Amino acid sequence: MERWFKVLVPVVLLVNLLAIYMFGEPAGRWFRFGSMLLFFLIYVFRYFSNPHLFAIFFLFLVCDYMLINYENDSYKLLTFVTRLFAYVLIILLIWPSLRKLKVNLFTGAVAGFALLLNIYLISLMGKSTPENARADYFYPIFYAFGISLLALVAVAISYHNRYGTPASFYLVVSSFGLILSDVFFYIAFYLGFDVFYYLDRVANILAISFLVAFAGARKEIQLE
Repeated sequence: MERWFKVLVPVVLLVNLLAIYMFGEPAGRWFRFGSMLLFFLIYVFRYFSNPHLFAIFFLFLVCDYMLINYENDSYKLLTFVTRLFAYVLIILLIWPSLRKLKVNLFTGAVAGFALLLNIYLISLMGKSTPENARADYFYPIFYAFGISLLALVAVAISYHNRYGTPASFYLVVSSFGLILSDVFFYIAFYLGFDVFYYLDRVANILAISFLVAFAGARKEIQLE
């Protein structure tokens, strides 16, 4: 991660947190979109390496634009769908590197148990969502979204365990940041704990910044 980028990220974080504090969370979503646009442009003009990664960043950009009008059911659905596809594309990006990964019986059993436990927790979150916030598509999209997040983290950890490179580390941090961001936003928006909007913004910006760092590290490897 380059020095100028390490300075930029805290500045973006501070601006976003001040925006939420001064203007409120709905208006602060514009700052989130602006931050995503900034990271998208940094990727395009400095770290662009392949169309697959470009599509991932573009989907996150579209997602944050849709989030501005999240109270509208159509925008809400598009927010879920674009973010879901972004997660799937990240998984597909690194999956070829894991095809020959051998998993022993014990590791497989633990992973299976963890997956079932997390699916159960996702179902509890779905049921705790206020009824007036559940559209017809809510449960299918919500479960698909949650499972894709779990798959993303599992694949990222497997990728890092196998390669142990700066790029794989950045991807793990980004994956955890994405899942924390989504959980914090859920708690803030659906359960009414507004303080979690701040945590959501921190987790999201760190996640995207580490995804940019991942793209940069991958490009360096390709140029070597």
